Amino acid sequence: MNISAEIDTKEVQRLLDKVGQQLPRDIRKALSATAQQGIYLILDRTERGVGYRGKFPNYSAQYAKFRKKNGRQTATVDFNYSGKMLSSIISQVKGDEATIKFNRATEARKGAFLNQKRPWFGFNQTEKNQITHFFYKRLMK
Repeated sequence: MNISAEIDTKEVQRLLDKVGQQLPRDIRKALSATAQQGIYLILDRTERGVGYRGKFPNYSAQYAKFRKKNGRQTATVDFNYSGKMLSSIISQVKGDEATIKFNRATEARKGAFLNQKRPWFGFNQTEKNQITHFFYKRLMK
């Protein structure tokens, strides 16, 4: 018994071309959504007083006194005094890479300084796995 099939190669090529054009756009969209998810993860964790290596050390007594005097909470280290630093975190997609960064140099310096004592601007392995899973899920939508 012989089985034969006839394939219209022009139609197959047209479909492959269409997929080839759409895939880079889908990847960029998934990267953009994933970077934004990373920002949400950082902000949520930071608001709870937790960095990517665990709970933040408490404010120093002197700084806690300063914060309290100025009507700010002191129970949880959340890096939110004016809101400027955390609100300046953005994501950017260039080619096949997404970056989470600060959009103002002043806020980037604050973030880097805080990151030395209380590591917060990054991800632990569990979070990296969550973000990777998020990316694949978005890409397959």
